[in-house]
Order: sequence, then C-alpha cells, then structure tokens
Amino acid sequence: MEKLNLKVTIDRPIGYIDSFNNIYPINYGFVPGIIGGDGEEQDVYVISKKVNKPLKEFEGELIAIINRKDDVETKWVVSS
Repeated sequence: MEKLNLKVTIDRPIGYIDSFNNIYPINYGFVPGIIGGDGEEQDVYVISKKVNKPLKEFEGELIAIINRKDDVETKWVVSS
C-alpha cells in the first residue's frame, strides 16, 4: 500500500480547552481541501513521539482511520 502524506492545520493544539472544558491531550486539526462526512474539512488526530508540544501545522503519514458509531464522519490519525 502506498503511503499518504498529509499537511495538517492544527486548530486545537495540545492543552486547548474547548467550550465543554475538555482539555486536548494531543494536537487536533484538519486537512485543508478534503471534506469529511459532516461537510467540513476532514478532522485529524496528530500523534508523534518526535513532537509533544502545541503546533500550528504538522506534516505526516496517514496511519489510521477511526470510525465512531456516534459521529457522521471518520477521524484520521496522522503521525511521523
């Protein structure tokens, strides 16, 4: 299988607190230009042993796709 490398824009960096008081333990963002099942840009979890700090952007390889029963879209996992 061919590797798929992606550039991710981070909109919820490590430590981000959302309106429900959830604290993000990883960088979370989206892939610009790829539309997910909710009609918004594709959501991405960023996991990296090399980078454990808040980021604005990340480039890495798609390593997993998460299908959740309580969500209309998949979540992608990108790592380096």
